[in-house]
Amino acid sequence: MLNDHIGIFVAEKIEICIGEFLGEKEQDVNIKTEAENSRFMTLGHVAMSNNEETGFKAREMKSISVNCKAAMLKIVLHNNWKNKYNRHNQVRAFIV
Repeated sequence: MLNDHIGIFVAEKIEICIGEFLGEKEQDVNIKTEAENSRFMTLGHVAMSNNEETGFKAREMKSISVNCKAAMLKIVLHNNWKNKYNRHNQVRAFIV
């Protein structure tokens, strides 16, 4: 996972969860309903650098192996690192 290619909109941490569907399987179940009727287990998280030391010019890449079977993978981007370039508190991730 590459967290923001320009180093400004960086999350403080990225949490990885896996999920399984708990309801009855139907052909016309939509994604939102399926996610709401699911149970997720947190596998862990990775902390990201605030990127100030590099003048917001570096990229940070983390590799996360998920060695288990799951119906769903949930990626949670927690809080943005505050900086003068990110006035709207945005977070961005690339290459998932």
